[in-house]
Amino acid sequence: MWKLKILDLNKDSPFAKLNPPATETQIYKVSSTLKVEIPDELESLLKEVNGDGTTFLSTEQIIRDNLFLRELEDFMPLDVFLFFAENGCGDYFGYSIRKNGEIDNNIFMWDHESDSRKWVAQGLDQFIERRKSEEI
Repeated sequence: MWKLKILDLNKDSPFAKLNPPATETQIYKVSSTLKVEIPDELESLLKEVNGDGTTFLSTEQIIRDNLFLRELEDFMPLDVFLFFAENGCGDYFGYSIRKNGEIDNNIFMWDHESDSRKWVAQGLDQFIERRKSEEI
């Protein structure tokens, strides 16, 4: 299901390259390293496509980029997000992490220039549709 949606999203991108599915070990490493529970829909996506080279990050990139962003000092704390995608211009998309550590389905865009956080979608389906229609 996700693979077809991502292929459709990237149909005009010469840079898109679907990676092989993530393994259970790779997904567990994201969860354990970042100390978050991966949302079911993101886990399902990663089990089909472990990154696409344009929008969706691979499990390795999710870990690397989240750890890096959490260390930035010139911004409001970024550990309130689980970033899983980017726009190619330095901005990231992530699920919000509640104070109790739970992740809800709200997806926000973090703007690296202004440090603003903007709600963009309720779940991955809406995120992909809004990216496809260039709303975000």
